[in-house]
Amino acid sequence: EIGVIPELQDKDVKIKHRLEPGKMFLVDFETQRIVPDDEIKEQVASRHPYGEWVKESMIDLERWTQETAISPAPFDFSSTNRKLNSFGFTGERLEMLLLPMGIGGKEAL
Repeated sequence: EIGVIPELQDKDVKIKHRLEPGKMFLVDFETQRIVPDDEIKEQVASRHPYGEWVKESMIDLERWTQETAISPAPFDFSSTNRKLNSFGFTGERLEMLLLPMGIGGKEAL
């Protein structure tokens, strides 16, 4: 930020850019340069095999649900009615709208 240091003259400013959301830069005092966003991210990403780690630990949810054969247990809405009502929900609305979306991933009619 140029305005942070009032003594800084325009002629001494090397780069004038807006720092965009999700972007960063690094001031490297040893090499006396500004390291741009893409270079920082490349250095960090190349330190470890993150892509391999993700592939090794990835779980196929469709296969996993078939292998475990979990069937949904009936939900007892009686204990939640007070909280549900305070947010405008009822047990019936949950059974008709939210439960089908949670179980089957389908939009309620």
